[in-house]
Amino acid sequence: VGTTDTPEIIASKYYGDCRLYWVILLINNINNIYDEWPKDMSVLTRRMINEYGDILTPQQTVHHYEHKTQKYIISDTTYKFIEKTKKNEYVSVSEYEFMVNTNEKNRNIRLIRPRYINDFILNFQNTVQLFK
Repeated sequence: VGTTDTPEIIASKYYGDCRLYWVILLINNINNIYDEWPKDMSVLTRRMINEYGDILTPQQTVHHYEHKTQKYIISDTTYKFIEKTKKNEYVSVSEYEFMVNTNEKNRNIRLIRPRYINDFILNFQNTVQLFK
């Protein structure tokens, strides 16, 4: 997803119909476009400033810790209870880094191949009819 792309733009480019934006949101499990759709860096920065009052605070605030060699994370609270000798096995991830990394991960979306889109819509409509 590019910095100026919206679900409508992608649906128009990929499926030839901007009204199919809902398919993109559905298959990517996006419930809140304002929080879960990737943002331009200037928008993300403004959001952090609105939330924290400045840009330095999220850069200096720990969101979580990641183990340096193993793929797991722990909270700030858990980190406080780790033995001092083991603390060097972890690296802190700031609120800023977390928000930027999450935003970048959100740029990778799944799309249904155009040749299958009509079948998908039909199956979706039939499934929804079952719950009426």
